[in-house]
Amino acid sequence: MIPSKGLALKRDHFGAVAIAVGLAVCWMTHTPLALLVRIGIAFLRARQTIVHVLNVSLAVAMTISVFAIEGHGTGLPTTWAPFLSLALLIGTTVCAAKYRRGRADKRTELAPQRSQTIDGSAELSGLVHREDHFTAEQAAARAFWTGVPQVMRCRLRQQDLQEREQNLSQLIDMVSGHLWLLASNGEPIFHNNRLTDYLGFALADLRTRGAVSLELIVERIMHPDDVENFTETLRRSLATGVSFSNRYRVRRSDGVYRWMEGRAEPFRDQNGRIVQWYGISHDIDDQISAEDALNRSERHLHSLIDALPIQVCSWVPSGEMTYINKRYSDALGFADVNFTDFLATTRALIHPDDAERVCTAAAHCLSTGNTFALRYRRRSKDGSFRWLDSRFEPLRNENGTIAEWYGLVVDVDDEVRVQEKLRAAQVELARASQAANLAELSASIAHEVAQPLAALVSSSDTCQRWLTSEPPNIARALRALERVILSANSAVDVVTGIRTLFKQALNARTVCDLGTVIGKTRDLVADEAAYDDIRWDVVIDEGLPALAFDNVQIQQVLVNLMRNAIEAMRDASGRRILTVRVHQVDGVVCVEIGDTGPGIEFPEQIFQPFFTTKAEGMGMGLAICRSIVESHGGRLWAEAGEPHGARFIFTLADTASIQS
Repeated sequence: MIPSKGLALKRDHFGAVAIAVGLAVCWMTHTPLALLVRIGIAFLRARQTIVHVLNVSLAVAMTISVFAIEGHGTGLPTTWAPFLSLALLIGTTVCAAKYRRGRADKRTELAPQRSQTIDGSAELSGLVHREDHFTAEQAAARAFWTGVPQVMRCRLRQQDLQEREQNLSQLIDMVSGHLWLLASNGEPIFHNNRLTDYLGFALADLRTRGAVSLELIVERIMHPDDVENFTETLRRSLATGVSFSNRYRVRRSDGVYRWMEGRAEPFRDQNGRIVQWYGISHDIDDQISAEDALNRSERHLHSLIDALPIQVCSWVPSGEMTYINKRYSDALGFADVNFTDFLATTRALIHPDDAERVCTAAAHCLSTGNTFALRYRRRSKDGSFRWLDSRFEPLRNENGTIAEWYGLVVDVDDEVRVQEKLRAAQVELARASQAANLAELSASIAHEVAQPLAALVSSSDTCQRWLTSEPPNIARALRALERVILSANSAVDVVTGIRTLFKQALNARTVCDLGTVIGKTRDLVADEAAYDDIRWDVVIDEGLPALAFDNVQIQQVLVNLMRNAIEAMRDASGRRILTVRVHQVDGVVCVEIGDTGPGIEFPEQIFQPFFTTKAEGMGMGLAICRSIVESHGGRLWAEAGEPHGARFIFTLADTASIQS
């Protein structure tokens, strides 16, 4: 296939050659017949309308040439008549061929394009109604064959204002807002269907005397509390030409008032005169409700923060303070806070001894993002410095960048003052405790020394009675003297133990036979028991483990417990039995000393220093006994006896336990 551009170029060359040959033949033969080639080329290249004009011109010229032959007979008209006839025949043939070719091309096109008949243009098809396409094509064909203009009646497509308005109206109704137009005097002109659906009626329904009254519309749809503000704002805009913007409540179709936000802009002509006002309204009731809820939440949060007994603040990474609560401003005595210079003002209030430390810590936190926690002093509104505990934490965004710092400042001045007073009181208490300990120690010494001295005096009196009796009982007097010596040695051992305690040295503990120690202790208090008619019941299990203890201290515990039992049964009626039981339980040796007296009223308080149930007691014996037992790794407690009386039980660990 030859490209269309090349084909057109060849046609141009062919036409030029044909014209040149025709002119040469016409000049050489002196006849116009040679011009038929040129006329044929012209018919082929000309448009359809030009072909019609040429055919009509040739027909007129041929008629004139025929009449010229009748007038002249021979000559030039005789030559031109056949020339024009042949030219008209050529033009008619070319015109018919073009028409047939156009019809064939149209059959191959799509159905909507089959109505394109004149010069291949789609203008007729686009303008003529579909039902009138055939009539239009027939008229065009008759005009082509006859060359006579045709008059026909058909329906043409109207791209008029009504269709454009319909499209624009549909577009306006698609807008989410409520669109409306006002005349320059404020009279409503137009509104979209969304506003009609929202209100439940059209504004045209409120026409009075052929016009829609704005006052009537406002009274009908607007909340009474918003009418005055809306009317005043709209009148000011209509009078001055400034943009209209207002929030108001409108009654919806269901009778509920909802907040709306309306805005309007003036439309001016070429002279700057306002012609119309274009406005739009949006339902912002949900937005208002959300804003009110947010404001209530913020007020609630601020109230909670202000009610806290701490000072709350926030600042941005640049160091500028952005918020402080009421307690913070009240502590500083600031009525109005200027956040621009707030940090500088706050630094000036810090105690001079703490200022450098606070500034260094704050700069370090700002540069590193670490938590700020510091105690320092700051001047309050009364001019006094108060201790504060401050803690600041960074708030980071999704990227990890610090967006803001939040801080808590707690006034701990009262706590610090109380702690200082507490430390002073503790010092005084320590001194008083030392004095009390000294008094307790003195009482302990007196108590412990008094017991062997009392035994010594008792044995001395006994010895004296046996010596002065008639006849003197030398044997019994010697036994009494042995007890005097034993009591004196016991007193010496007590004093030695106290001296060792003052030296803060441990007594040398040796492995002793607990049964032997109990026997010696029984001998020490035997006379007192016999004097009160008290019987002994001593049971010591065999196979007891070896025990390492301080012989003097354990004997002192035994003496104290046995004498307490004797004193408890002194006024008791019935049988008086002092029971001693020694046995092993769970790896420890238990020593029980019981009596048949009235029992114990306060089993725990009796071990407290200076607590006593005796008229002449000091309340130190049991406290000392518990201290001695606990120093040996044991326990001392009291229980009620069966069926009456009391039992004092203490435990001693074996040698292996002590070594471990």
